[in-house]
Amino acid sequence: MTPEDRIVSELAEVVCKRIARQTRMALTKMTDCQLSGEDSPLKNTWEEICVQCQGEESIFRSAYEDTIRGFVRGFVQKLQRFEIEAIWLQTDDACDLTDEEFERESSAGKRPAINESSVVDYIIQNHIYPLAGDWSNKRIREFFERDL
Repeated sequence: MTPEDRIVSELAEVVCKRIARQTRMALTKMTDCQLSGEDSPLKNTWEEICVQCQGEESIFRSAYEDTIRGFVRGFVQKLQRFEIEAIWLQTDDACDLTDEEFERESSAGKRPAINESSVVDYIIQNHIYPLAGDWSNKRIREFFERDL
């Protein structure tokens, strides 16, 4: 990895972690639309997503995914172009570009076309779901213990 690649990768990592944190905070504030039921110890949507990622998949998974996607898309749209490009360069879409295609765009003075959906998917798959998969608190533990 070249020094330039390392810098871009580190920038993308910082921005993705920031978006994951912002998304977690936004989902933590969502306390009025819990889908796990009134008898659930879970307090907010973030905790419900954590439970989903830790193995308690429900029929509402697509609703949670849509909610996450909406928040991440909103945060991505507020980024500066170079931040989005840094993240995009980490995606499979960017890796699929041949060096020749990339050079052709660069030599023409063009910046690469970015697929925003790929950026959103990358952040969700590589930062938000892993964060939710590792997140725990008393209520999440209680949720899992109630079935024992």
